[in-house]
Amino acid sequence: MNSLNPFSYLKEDESNDLKKNKGKKKYQKKQYILMIKKQILNQIIYQNQFDASSTINLFIGMQVSRDGVFRHFQTLDNLSFGYNQQQIEKVVEDKHYGLVNIVFEKNSQAPISDLSEAIKFLSSNPNIPFQQIFDLLQKLYYFKEVVQAQIEKLEINQALLSQKEAETQIFLQNFQQILFNYHQTNQFKMYWYSVFRINYQIQNTEIIHTGFSKAYLELLGIDSDTLSQIFLRGKKVDLIRNSIDISLLTLQGLQLLGQSLEGQCSPVVTQIVTFDGFPLTITQQKTYSCLLEIQNEQFKYNDFGYNIVEVDVNTKDLQQLIEYRQRISERCGDIKIEDLIKRELSYLFEDVEYSIKSQNFIEKFYSDNINQLKCIEEEKSQIFKNRRCSYRQVNK
Repeated sequence: MNSLNPFSYLKEDESNDLKKNKGKKKYQKKQYILMIKKQILNQIIYQNQFDASSTINLFIGMQVSRDGVFRHFQTLDNLSFGYNQQQIEKVVEDKHYGLVNIVFEKNSQAPISDLSEAIKFLSSNPNIPFQQIFDLLQKLYYFKEVVQAQIEKLEINQALLSQKEAETQIFLQNFQQILFNYHQTNQFKMYWYSVFRINYQIQNTEIIHTGFSKAYLELLGIDSDTLSQIFLRGKKVDLIRNSIDISLLTLQGLQLLGQSLEGQCSPVVTQIVTFDGFPLTITQQKTYSCLLEIQNEQFKYNDFGYNIVEVDVNTKDLQQLIEYRQRISERCGDIKIEDLIKRELSYLFEDVEYSIKSQNFIEKFYSDNINQLKCIEEEKSQIFKNRRCSYRQVNK
């Protein structure tokens, strides 16, 4: 009977058109997801190119690779993940403070190499200001030798080490209160921190733990689980794509070290790429920096220290990032960015065959992330409005 009905052909044509449109949209969605996944892959693939045996570890958390890339962990910890000299003990999410903490093992530092070997590799890189780095390393090496000489005057025994551990616990309790006070007035701010000390057993500086605010991780496009994958599996990811820029940022960070000790520190502007492939300019500035001073005969040196570094991004750039992720959300459907990145990291980290066509993703994409970034944007707008309101017209 339907064959005698002329409208049945129209309905069949409409049905075919709908199927074609659905198929086209499905294909476009699939292609768009592939594009995003390739961006993520390009961002994290560097970890497969890194050879740990090709690096030289130096004092005070510095590292030089054989191709002349210069790193300082307290400068790069929030931009280069997994390059630390120490072993990771655990990654802890602190929901009360809105932080993800990286806790390092004590006395687990990699063997320290001779400075001359590092100088040889640095001098082979024509793209970095070798003389500036050389002069800086000499100053830091002298500082390290003076501190080590003072430590060697002491009798390093179990009683002294136990005393230093007790002092460390007191210091950490004080820092926790400082962090609590900071968090109370900066809940939506993006920041990271590091806590460090002089370890008398290994006679070198040692990072106790670092932490990243969830707002900062939202900006990068990752969550605590993804960060844990990177650290606990010993993988390495650079958000700075140019190795020359890594060396230059290290140099700048070490040059500003003296400023931070005096309570003054200039902002540092850096070009990065987020985990989902969005180029972004961030500004970093130390807001709190402290080295607790301990008097020892004629020389005064420091056993403990911490840095709290605020991360800022231009409002326009932040809006573009939100729009970028909204477009992904609209085109990809209900897929969550953290799950997307986590899955792609898992393929690489487990060393299984990487399937760029895999489409088995968990629900939601970016929705929570976008909401968090909008909160940051609103906070920045409110601060700007308050500053404008504080200005007063002065009659001439």
